[in-house]
Amino acid sequence: MLDVDFGTYPFVTSSNTVTAGTCTGLGIAPTRIGNVIGIFKAYCTRVGSGPFPTELNDEVGEFIRQEGHEFGATTGRPRRTGWIDLPALKYAIMVNGVTELAMMKADVLDKFETIRACTHYIINGEKIDYLPFDINDVEVTPVYEDVNGWNADLTKLTDFSDAPQELKDYGGGSGTGLQALIENQVDVANSSRIISDEEYERAKNNGVTPVPVIVAMDAIAMITNSRLGIDSLSVFEVRDILSGKITNWKEVGGIDTAIVVYGRDQSSGTRDYIRKNLLKSDFASGSKALTTSTEIIRQSVRRIENEYQYFQRGIHRCVENENNEVMSSYLLKNAVIVNEGTRQEGDVYIKNGIIERIGTTVSVEENHEVIDLNGAYLLPGCIDDQVHFREPGLTHKATIASESRAAVAGGITSFMEMPNTVPNALTQELLEEKYLRASQTSIANYSFFMGASNDNIDEVLKTNPENVCGVKVFMGSSTGNMLVDSEETLTNLFSSVPMLIATHCEDEVTIRANAAHYRSIYGEEVPVEMHPLIRSAEACYKSSSLAVELAKKHGARLHILHISTEKELSLFENTLPLEQKKITAEA
Repeated sequence: MLDVDFGTYPFVTSSNTVTAGTCTGLGIAPTRIGNVIGIFKAYCTRVGSGPFPTELNDEVGEFIRQEGHEFGATTGRPRRTGWIDLPALKYAIMVNGVTELAMMKADVLDKFETIRACTHYIINGEKIDYLPFDINDVEVTPVYEDVNGWNADLTKLTDFSDAPQELKDYGGGSGTGLQALIENQVDVANSSRIISDEEYERAKNNGVTPVPVIVAMDAIAMITNSRLGIDSLSVFEVRDILSGKITNWKEVGGIDTAIVVYGRDQSSGTRDYIRKNLLKSDFASGSKALTTSTEIIRQSVRRIENEYQYFQRGIHRCVENENNEVMSSYLLKNAVIVNEGTRQEGDVYIKNGIIERIGTTVSVEENHEVIDLNGAYLLPGCIDDQVHFREPGLTHKATIASESRAAVAGGITSFMEMPNTVPNALTQELLEEKYLRASQTSIANYSFFMGASNDNIDEVLKTNPENVCGVKVFMGSSTGNMLVDSEETLTNLFSSVPMLIATHCEDEVTIRANAAHYRSIYGEEVPVEMHPLIRSAEACYKSSSLAVELAKKHGARLHILHISTEKELSLFENTLPLEQKKITAEA
């Protein structure tokens, strides 16, 4: 209500306080905004002057103010308080593009036996359920609906499923909307399931004749933490997990750890559908019916590796085979396939993420989805072997999630990420943390370089070559302070490391001498044009020469990154096929 463009002008701030304001104020691209979570109080407050249809200028308003500590954090100025205003809330949801709602401060209303909610306005004798174009110059009479208060202490509540039913009625899933329709409180209710016969009869008894209208087909996805080692689950295994018959992941081919089930709250249509159509009974007694928010469920499962979740999220491209196993199978038809220097027209069959067949005409008997490419080009995904995704430590710049999505959008389906994040990936623990983060958020294939320093050779040697793309050695100083300039350390690395060694080659002694020279001329403010003279061609050649010499001497697999001078090219032979080369480089 305080947005300069969409608020109750002139009683507004001088800025855009709606979601779109993050795009103009912070430079966030609109396409980077996914879910918009709206947080609202169980009642209403307002700062300063301006229209406030549900304001309480009595002892009730004062009670809410005191219980809710509704005073300015800096000024201590009392905030205006009132009952919840649903037309205003609907307007805020629309303007901000809210996809999920979270209510706060419900405990402030603990002591009320009856709570009022404004559902409509009366303006000029007309009853409306929306915020008028100009609310400042009209007389607004709020229309209230009285609801039962929860009249209970919520301060020790940890699980929404344990909340009083009166509180659950304030919000929830399909069950809440249907309940309002049955009780003739609303004209239309969204539901993720068909109304039951029992609910239909209850509605008719209240003078309501529900008419189901299907507007979209939905699906329910079952999600596990990727570290559990679960490739697929049958419908029957899902049923036995949710009912409590299967209690350990080892029973379905995973690791030996107990199963914890997370799901939607008691009012959720998704939960009700699973209970009635899959389980034919209730959920296991230990399952956690936490919240109406899919995102909160997902975050919970990411944090604890033995948890399992179900949620509803649009159509899920999976089919079920004769053994009730969920599979992802696609037949790509009529493609122009570009691969290994050739181009051919044909089909590609993909099963569970693996290309199983390529041919002019491919026929498949198993259940699958057909995608007709109509002559579009089909290329292998590219691999980027040197990326900096800034996670952990610099996530205000970029994250594994954001950059993997950018990569895939550009045709990069696999990436190898460098170790100079914050902190540097110089230990097995820090390296493992990056893999864990990627397993949770990356949509591309991923691998990470182990970082080397002058004093972590023992950690480098602990690295399993099958788990990393290589070890990164900064032979010249660069971002991250991971310089390796010790002759002893370099010798140990090239003689002992079984994996690929990727180097950043600039001779540190030469760089420092050049830097000192130009500081003597220009002082501390050396012009940026001197950069290529400080990190000179000679510095590059000297360092690359040393790396090649060590690799040849010890038979190490060496890859020099970002070669930048003509002279360095003379260090490399081009007489062997690529697959036989042990020393390679890239510009």
